[in-house]
Amino acid sequence: MSLSPPAFHLQFLERLSRLLPRFQLAGRPDSEKERSQQTIAESEARYRLLADSLPHLVWTMAPDGTVSYMNATLSAYLGGLGALDEDGFRHVHPDDRPISRHAFTGGLKQEQPFTFEARLARTDGEWRHHRFTLVPRKSGGVIVDWIGTALDIDDLHRAQTELRHKEEHLRLALEGARLTTWQRTVVSGMGRWHGGIVQTLSPRLTEEHGRDVFLSLVHPDDRNNIKDKLRAVREHNADYDAVFRLKSEIGEWRWIASRARVFDREDEAAARMIGVAQDITEQRRAEMELSESEAFLRGILESSADCIKVLDLAGKLIFMNGPGLRAMEIDDLQPFLGKQWTDFLPRENQPDFRRAVEHARKGESSRLTALLPTFKGGKRWWDIQITPVLDARAGRPERILAISRDITEERRQAEELERLNDELEDKVARRTQALADAARELAGEMHRREEAQAALVQAQKIEALGQFTGGIAHDFNNVLAAVLGTYRMIKRRTSDEQVLEFVRHGESAAERAAGLVRQLMGFARREELRPARAEPAELMKDVAPLVRHAVGTDIVCEIDIDEACWPIVVDRQRLEVSLLNLVVNARDAMKGRKGSVRVCVRNEENEFRNERVRLGPHVVFTIEDSGSGMAPDVAARATEPFFTTKPRGSGTGLGLATAHGFAEQSGGALVIESHAGIGTKVSIVLPRAPFLDEEPAAQIDPNLHGRAVILLVDDDQQVRPLTASFLRDLGYTIIEAPTAEIAFALAHAPEALDLVITDVVMPGADGPKLASRLRRERGDLPILFITGHADPSELKNERVLQKPFSHVDLADSILRMLGRIPAETAL
Repeated sequence: MSLSPPAFHLQFLERLSRLLPRFQLAGRPDSEKERSQQTIAESEARYRLLADSLPHLVWTMAPDGTVSYMNATLSAYLGGLGALDEDGFRHVHPDDRPISRHAFTGGLKQEQPFTFEARLARTDGEWRHHRFTLVPRKSGGVIVDWIGTALDIDDLHRAQTELRHKEEHLRLALEGARLTTWQRTVVSGMGRWHGGIVQTLSPRLTEEHGRDVFLSLVHPDDRNNIKDKLRAVREHNADYDAVFRLKSEIGEWRWIASRARVFDREDEAAARMIGVAQDITEQRRAEMELSESEAFLRGILESSADCIKVLDLAGKLIFMNGPGLRAMEIDDLQPFLGKQWTDFLPRENQPDFRRAVEHARKGESSRLTALLPTFKGGKRWWDIQITPVLDARAGRPERILAISRDITEERRQAEELERLNDELEDKVARRTQALADAARELAGEMHRREEAQAALVQAQKIEALGQFTGGIAHDFNNVLAAVLGTYRMIKRRTSDEQVLEFVRHGESAAERAAGLVRQLMGFARREELRPARAEPAELMKDVAPLVRHAVGTDIVCEIDIDEACWPIVVDRQRLEVSLLNLVVNARDAMKGRKGSVRVCVRNEENEFRNERVRLGPHVVFTIEDSGSGMAPDVAARATEPFFTTKPRGSGTGLGLATAHGFAEQSGGALVIESHAGIGTKVSIVLPRAPFLDEEPAAQIDPNLHGRAVILLVDDDQQVRPLTASFLRDLGYTIIEAPTAEIAFALAHAPEALDLVITDVVMPGADGPKLASRLRRERGDLPILFITGHADPSELKNERVLQKPFSHVDLADSILRMLGRIPAETAL
């Protein structure tokens, strides 16, 4: 090639072909000339063949730029030798010509190999990138010619361009998606983050850094979690998936979601994690704002007193607020979700509500008023507004909102007002009627006062009878204690089966007599108590229909009876009356409102104790209501005769008192649990009937007894010796005293007392006074009281045994008083 004309003419080879045949080599014979010409021709042929076989573009050029040769590849690329003219650069792309001319001229002047790139036109008109290289061939320091080659690098150039475009697209994608890529060696922990959001994070991540450097940039609260995840990758080949906070370049904590997989796991040294990390800070903020917004909206919905429902456009329920669930008396919303709301309404109301839903689907609002039932049977008046919820963008309905407001009270007030307005027309007549009613009320009040006075006289009689009965019962109890004690001593000291048979009969008769005495010791009543053995489950089968009838149809009544209840000894008729009295009280506690009454009968293994009675296994009859309940001061007086919270003329106040007296007469107790505004639970606790052929003496462990001094004080000359004999058989040292005065003197005997057992009622000083005198000298002295009275209320917080007591109860009480078995809370 040459930059000055004439350029790119092929004359060298033509001249050479014409001159070589005529050239005569001086001093050489013709044969040598022929051989020399043949050698040159063969060399030239080999040279041409080699050059033509190359895929590169090859040419030679004289020092002045004249092309002396081009290979077949270049000739074909340019379209033949005729393609060259005065300016060979016309085959170079116009945009590349200035740069190519400058590089070509400068390279020839420097007489050194040089290279440049330019696009060259192919015969089909396609421009392709080539790398041109020209190397000078010198002889004796002078350039003989230039050898030029051109390598087609168009495919490489396009690949590089495409790679740059892809890298740019990846960079833009990473930045747009708030992403970055990273890699880390599993074993060494060395890694580096690349591109994307890494520019906004710490610059330490873009450099090769260790695991500790990375963890130092993680938020302290997230650091242990990331350590555990990286450890799981190293030790268990687990995939990496983490969300954590990372410190940015300006010190801000950014939320990052990162995932990675491990490659080359089989080569531990080469195993590396390759992952991607995304900045989700704005997403987390949006989620928090959405969560707060949802919580705020839910708070509004839950604070509303209305029943708020959301339906889809098909009318299916998808949401109901908590107050709505309570108003509709729904315990679990799940079964109702996805169901047609109108299907849960009464059949006669469904057409109106379906039309309202259809109007809402069309973007129209509706309002209805209806008397609808709750899901537990109650009925309420509702003011219901059904309106569409519109899409904020399109303005089309996307949900249906149904807001129901309970207007039962307003409806009642409206009806009451209407009634009062109607009554205004007959005002004079009503005033006259009011005066007549007042007169009748006054007469009724006078009659009730007379009845109350009569009841008071009767109560005084009952009180006197009770005191009289208690005195007689005390003496009977002492007699029975002596009789039972005698039988039990005989049974312990004989093995004659015939004698034991007589003893068992006598003991059984005495036990029955003791039961009768216990009933006499209860609160005196006009009617006679007739206790008998009864099965609670069988008894309640007769009572259940009466209970349901007494409760009525407007109140939910539930009866739960344990078929395995133990038998009891009770006056069946009195128990039925007491239960019905309690059920009526429970019904009246509803005050005309909806509610429930639950009657339950069950066994109780645990011991029952109160100030008056102590029971082992027992049966409990419970009546529980959801009425208005009682305040503590009212509940404390509930069992007083003639005390009532019912309106005047609606009750005598003897229901709970009767049940209370019956329970105590039957050897049990009445327990009241009540809370104002919540409800009341009343329980009749009755002792389990004794098993047949029960042998209590077998329960006494002689190994636990003895090795103690007991002072036994009892004025009954039959009971005291038998009790003392039993205790001596158990190994105790017994000091007997018939009166409190003698007992006080004997208490100062040389032996140190371990326990005092004293009767309560005795001539002269009684048991409590003796205990008080003894405790002034020795405050820790254990004292066990025995009595035949039914009301030992003055012995609160003391352990008391009722006469006649069994040997088992006496032995057990002594062990507890001596601390040889775990003590219980004193009665």
